[in-house]
Amino acid sequence: MVKTAKNLCDSLVNRCGFDADTVGDAFRVHRHRDAQGQLPVAAIPVSEPVNVADLPGDVRGLVDYDADSGTLHVREPLTREQAATLRDAMGTLTDQAAVEEYWQTERGVGTAAKRLDDYAEPLRVPQLIVRDGKRSYLFEPEELDEFTWNLDQCDPTLSDADFSIELNVGDRVSLGLTDKGGVKIGGVEEVIVRQLSFVTEGDDWGKPELVRWLDSELHHGGALAGLPKAQSQAWLLRVVDSLLTDRGADLPIVVRKRHDLANVLSRRIAAHGRRQVREAANMLIGGESPRELETSLELPGTLTEQSYCPYRQYRGAFDLSKHAFSLIGSMGDEESQCAKRINDHPKVKRWVRNLEHESAGGFSLPLSPGRFFPDFIAELEDGRILIVEYKGGHIAQDPKELHKETVGKLWEERSNGRCIFVRVVDRDWATLEAALGDGK
Repeated sequence: MVKTAKNLCDSLVNRCGFDADTVGDAFRVHRHRDAQGQLPVAAIPVSEPVNVADLPGDVRGLVDYDADSGTLHVREPLTREQAATLRDAMGTLTDQAAVEEYWQTERGVGTAAKRLDDYAEPLRVPQLIVRDGKRSYLFEPEELDEFTWNLDQCDPTLSDADFSIELNVGDRVSLGLTDKGGVKIGGVEEVIVRQLSFVTEGDDWGKPELVRWLDSELHHGGALAGLPKAQSQAWLLRVVDSLLTDRGADLPIVVRKRHDLANVLSRRIAAHGRRQVREAANMLIGGESPRELETSLELPGTLTEQSYCPYRQYRGAFDLSKHAFSLIGSMGDEESQCAKRINDHPKVKRWVRNLEHESAGGFSLPLSPGRFFPDFIAELEDGRILIVEYKGGHIAQDPKELHKETVGKLWEERSNGRCIFVRVVDRDWATLEAALGDGK
């Protein structure tokens, strides 16, 4: 068992790029599952009885006291705040230490090993919100009331470059004899058919069957969940009619190539959806909606050290003493140079190397559609929040990267001067200095 665990650790480090310390922490001893595969409750030994009814409300429903064993049973993992609350409710130093020990065993994998009170103060980052009268909610372009699929504006026609109505069923080679009795091999040619009356598959499929199958593929696995089947099937019927009527395709061939067709149509509808999402977002941004868009701390994104778990840590030579948390996520060479300049700037109070997943403790801004995780987030001495996105020159003009910059600038513009967004391209440190220097 030990050898198997070691081999798994080595594989995660050498093949998957994980940090050795993070992998080691993943094998920290936790509770073992029982014979039914259930994870039992954690037990915290206490020296005196605990009246659960007297515990603070945020932990009261999460623990039970077992008088026979003299232990507190924790039914589900506690957050750092909940564990600290439970510790402070204990009546003896011994029992408080037992709760601290529980935390060291049960804290999240990859997070910093610290006493409950030693974690850094959370970094609260304003987020884009939609204000609708007295109601407010996070700005998620895909969920805007202004969004509509409107498939009547999605082109149902496919060119030959989009989808071929011919079928390659194999190759053929011509053989012959030379004058001296040898074998002569001619060129290889594709065997292409335009009618498939000799193939039985698809003979019993009409247009309705093909449309229903294509629709099930488009919605497979919950994809396009917000697209009503009444709209998608009507559009798919127009696609099939166009192939059969305008391009003269043979239905059995289209049926045989239905998987290729589904892939093409899935990409087209997704691209149309992205355009519609951006149109909905632009209506809100441009003031064409009764709702308002603003950057606010009303629903903040909160970065906490106890949730910050980089799967690879920074091991470079720079002294990055202002990083808000003791662990620092990994960075490339140019990113670390950017981090050093942020760290050393006199206006920066503290900063965080942002991580690329919310589950690892990262912060993201909404795209249309999707999300992006900026590289650095800093709290300035005057309380403003700075977001820095670093990009190498080779990808700086990619449309997706430009879209990120647009959203970042929108986040800044709607903050009423409380936030700064800057994109630094190809070690243009003057851009970073200008953003910090004049507060633009």
